[in-house]
Amino acid sequence: MRFSDWLEAVRRFGRTRTRARRSVAARPAAEVLEDRTLLTVTTTFLQSAGELQVIADAGESIQIRSNAAATPGVEVLVDGVVDPSLPDVAAADVQTIIVRGGEKANVIDLSAVSSVQFTSLSRIEIDGGDGNDTLIGTDDANLADSLAGGDGDDTIQGLDGNDTIDAGHGNDSVDGGSGDDSLVAGDGNDSVTGGDGGDTIIAGDGDDLIDGATGDDTISGGDGADSLSGGDGNDSVDGGQGRDTLIGNDGDDQLFGNSGADALYGDDSDTAVAGLGNDTLMGQGGNDTLHGGGGADLLDGGSGDDIIESGADAAGISQQSRLFAVPADGSNTIVEIDPTTGLELNRFAAPEPVRPRRLGL
Repeated sequence: MRFSDWLEAVRRFGRTRTRARRSVAARPAAEVLEDRTLLTVTTTFLQSAGELQVIADAGESIQIRSNAAATPGVEVLVDGVVDPSLPDVAAADVQTIIVRGGEKANVIDLSAVSSVQFTSLSRIEIDGGDGNDTLIGTDDANLADSLAGGDGDDTIQGLDGNDTIDAGHGNDSVDGGSGDDSLVAGDGNDSVTGGDGGDTIIAGDGDDLIDGATGDDTISGGDGADSLSGGDGNDSVDGGQGRDTLIGNDGDDQLFGNSGADALYGDDSDTAVAGLGNDTLMGQGGNDTLHGGGGADLLDGGSGDDIIESGADAAGISQQSRLFAVPADGSNTIVEIDPTTGLELNRFAAPEPVRPRRLGL
């Protein structure tokens, strides 16, 4: 080979290496991928325990239902889309449903879960976590839900069945629906209705609006200026601490003012106990029993054959207490009247009863 040919070959080789290095250097350091949405809900089914778990780590809309297959299967919808990660699960194999929301605003809806398809289901737990959540239980009298709102201003509906609801702290709206429900509103200015059934309602601290609705209910107001209505049925209503308004509505009710300057309104044959504070007790229609308690109280039996008691310590409160008995025909029984105490007793013809309107929620 001539020297000139060898030199030209070396030059061509050098130019090729340079172009290769430049080509490699021009490539990007990382490959750009298409946009992807990361899953924020984990759905699992534990076959051995029959437990369906749906766990969210953000604010999601979650719905559980059965599909229309010949053998109904389970569908979990996340933001309206069926979750493909859940394997084929027969609705009849599910014994427990547990749904836990993230720390943001969640919507969790189990209203489409029915004992007709979920034949083995015996336990349902919904926990919205913190945030302003909307929780809806099953609409089936054969299924009992446990719903927890956590902190935040929550809206919770138990629908049908004997439900247990703990709304947590915040200004919550709770409707127990049909069934004998246990409702705890927690701290905050809450609005609670028991719905049909014999409900137990604990409002907690705050200025609460409570309506037991239909059934023999037990209602406790807690601390704050509460408005408590027993609704229809033979109810027990305790205002707790604060300046409360208690309304018995229909039924033979027991009303307890507890501490604070309370107003108690009966309707049928009610028992009203004032407790501490300067209270107003209005028996209205029916054969009522009114107990004054430890303050400067006003007791008005209204129409009917009433028993009116000035209080446990009549001598201590007599100069400020007023008792009203209607009609003035002696059909009422006035107890603990000492001529030396100066209690003011008024008898007069029966006026038209003043009926407070039922609390609207």
